[in-house]
Amino acid sequence: MKKLFILVLVSFFTTGIFAQSQINPQLGLSFQKFTNPSPGIVYDAKVGNTIGLDLRMGDRLQIQPGLFYVRSVTGYETNLGQIISDNIIYNSFKAKVLVNLNLVNTDGFKLRVNAGPSYDFLLSAKYQDSEIDISDSFKNGTLYAQAGAGLDIWFLTAELGYMMGLTDSFEGTISTDSKNIGMYFTVGVIFGN
Repeated sequence: MKKLFILVLVSFFTTGIFAQSQINPQLGLSFQKFTNPSPGIVYDAKVGNTIGLDLRMGDRLQIQPGLFYVRSVTGYETNLGQIISDNIIYNSFKAKVLVNLNLVNTDGFKLRVNAGPSYDFLLSAKYQDSEIDISDSFKNGTLYAQAGAGLDIWFLTAELGYMMGLTDSFEGTISTDSKNIGMYFTVGVIFGN
């Protein structure tokens, strides 16, 4: 009897969550750079891109997990005797779990804010012009604090957010205490309730 009660309770809970779930495929732009560069080095955020999807589970207060492929482009310039400039192409796989609050929650229009952790798993890193692989210069992953605001109009969604690296980006002593920071803007569609 106890097992049956627990099974019924779990099925009501999961049915309720999935009845209030949405799937949101998105694509967008990302702008990322590294903080605290070594002397003589300047980093500049360039336009990158992102594609992926997230889920929103709940009604006004939601859990928002997501998976994204991110291609970041960071300008790199050094002036140590001679000026050398290039772009760093940093490809990663982002997993995030945000808490989302709909400030305006009407049919056909939602205004929301969200925050939570995300983690980027490094896939590759190289200089754009020379195509030299510099993956070994980076940590295998970066932990972020992420926050954003979004807007839903009928079945369309848009989100603007900021992410701040909580862990060092570089491996070894290349640039100690250098973290990845950036912004992103995505647009997408909403499937579900």
